[in-house]
Amino acid sequence: MVLFTGTGVWSRWQIYGTNENLCSHGYQERSSIGGNSFGKPCHFPFKFNGKWYAECTVDGRDGHLWCSTEKNYHNGGQWGFCPTKNVSQPNITVYGQMQDRAHVIVMCSFGKWSIESSFQLSVEGEHNYTMKDPLCYSNDKCMFDVKVSPPVSFTCVHEINSAVNRRSETYNYSPSGKTN
Repeated sequence: MVLFTGTGVWSRWQIYGTNENLCSHGYQERSSIGGNSFGKPCHFPFKFNGKWYAECTVDGRDGHLWCSTEKNYHNGGQWGFCPTKNVSQPNITVYGQMQDRAHVIVMCSFGKWSIESSFQLSVEGEHNYTMKDPLCYSNDKCMFDVKVSPPVSFTCVHEINSAVNRRSETYNYSPSGKTN
């Protein structure tokens, strides 16, 4: 065997079953979520319905990105959804009531979401708090009705099946009305 660093036509490698250059996809292990593989990494390339895939596909899954976790999907049917790339950082906005500083509405804007997403509000403080509807699923904006004893801090959390966890900036809420 001879290795050559040149770029001649005869020295190019292709991903089996595709017209793509071997170097067109750098290796990066990607854990799957959901499905029946319990978080096993995607196997690239993988074969599905006689076709080879070098990345996640929507073929056969109603428009949701997925991958096989074994070389040939039809040998065992093991698969999982692919985590969404570019999950943005959530934004947080806090609305305090003028007369009752303990009653607060927190709005979390999550932007892009995918199947297996969950959204929640993290509240930290020295005192007790109550919150109506603490989780919000599959929405781009969630409103949380919170009754607190300031000072407290709020953080919006977007989690995708424990694989991607994005947090907003922390919003500090104090009795003097000063926030940051």
